[in-house]
Amino acid sequence: MTPKPAQRPKPKEPEAPMNQYGIMRLRHLEKTLPPEQLAEIDDLHKLCEQDGEQAEQMMARLIEELPGPDIPGEGYLARMQRHVTATHQARERVMREIILTPTTSPEDFQQ
Repeated sequence: MTPKPAQRPKPKEPEAPMNQYGIMRLRHLEKTLPPEQLAEIDDLHKLCEQDGEQAEQMMARLIEELPGPDIPGEGYLARMQRHVTATHQARERVMREIILTPTTSPEDFQQ
């Protein structure tokens, strides 16, 4: 009877990649905060990942809300322009309210 080979521990599952908004938030914080303030943030990657998820959800909600209902008799190009404009407005709002928010103190980032 041959001995069973030792089982290796399962490798840790890789973390889900951060979405584009989380990456933008991370870059913004790294660019605007002094290194000592960055070091005080508990888990910068997790914080930016959560902010990115929040931004993505807000984008989806705004893209649905902003264009409003279809207008009777509205042509295809006019409808598309209304939706494209809504997408740009949603992105501007997400950037302003989540991604590029001013930072005041490390307490703002404690979880």
